[in-house]
Amino acid sequence: MATKGSDTAYMMLSKLSPLRAFPASTPTDPLARLVAKRWTEVSPWALMAARKALDPATSFAFYRERHSTYLRRLLIARVTLRTIRSRYLDDPTKPAARFDQIFDEVLERRRATMARQDRRRPHKHPQMGRT
Repeated sequence: MATKGSDTAYMMLSKLSPLRAFPASTPTDPLARLVAKRWTEVSPWALMAARKALDPATSFAFYRERHSTYLRRLLIARVTLRTIRSRYLDDPTKPAARFDQIFDEVLERRRATMARQDRRRPHKHPQMGRT
């Protein structure tokens, strides 16, 4: 199939573009990649909430930044992604005070679960002084 001259020139320019070598949309940090992937799942809900605001574009950008902050805090605290998804913990439409309350509850629940698991397992310490 023959292509027109302008199509061929466009194809060549797109291959030589410096943006293609270093795409801005692909984060190199694993945590940033996870946040970007999760944002694709959350963004439709944030968009619906942003449309209700007076300035939807600013509101949507604010929701994206808030989602990144919420998700990073949860992941650094070692909350599993399964828990985050099932309870929708990274919802950017939640106010910061409500998120802080939920965050504390999740951490307390996690600590209690870990304490129960520790009580079930006997600790194996090496015998000191015995050969």
